[in-house]
Amino acid sequence: MFRTATAGSLPKPAWLAETRKLWPQCKAEGPERAQAKLDATLPARLTIVDTVAEAKRRAPAAGARPADEHRAAK
Repeated sequence: MFRTATAGSLPKPAWLAETRKLWPQCKAEGPERAQAKLDATLPARLTIVDTVAEAKRRAPAAGARPADEHRAAK
């Protein structure tokens, strides 16, 4: 899995938190707040899943060697 980090201040949608504030208060509480956070990060999570899937698709099968290496080994 890829390690990720965020730096700086990310824009926050008005439905999630107060806008134009350095330390905004979240508008939702309890289970609604947890769901709002998941909804807000969904695009980033989907991008990571797509990136990993694409890397796996492009990677050669485990144990497979390129044709030139296979011929040289004989």
